[in-house]
Amino acid sequence: LAATTMIHYMDDDTTVLEAPRFRQHLPGAPLVKAQSARGLISSNGDHVHLLKDVRLIRAAVEGTPETVMQTEYLHITPEAEQMRTDKPVLIRQGGSTLRADNWFSDGRKRALELEGRVKGIYEAQRR
Repeated sequence: LAATTMIHYMDDDTTVLEAPRFRQHLPGAPLVKAQSARGLISSNGDHVHLLKDVRLIRAAVEGTPETVMQTEYLHITPEAEQMRTDKPVLIRQGGSTLRADNWFSDGRKRALELEGRVKGIYEAQRR
């Protein structure tokens, strides 16, 4: 996790971030990068909250194009390898798009859940 500015508040032990950038590259998994306008780190560092203009990119793997997710809020729990938002989300992969009201990703289970008015357009990949 990096940011252009990090301000630590000793009264509640939180850290506020300006233009944070998050990277996660776990063995056997594609690189995931996220960025936003602002962020917040919890007192024990277990939770990262990205706020405003959040953009998450999952790198392309074995013929599958990169996946780009956009939302206004993203809660990352790095140790649990989980990410979630309760705000509307737009996901693009190649010519395919998905929209939903909620999004949850569990890296350990390799599971992705979309809830609430889920709509999508799937474009088959040409070979």
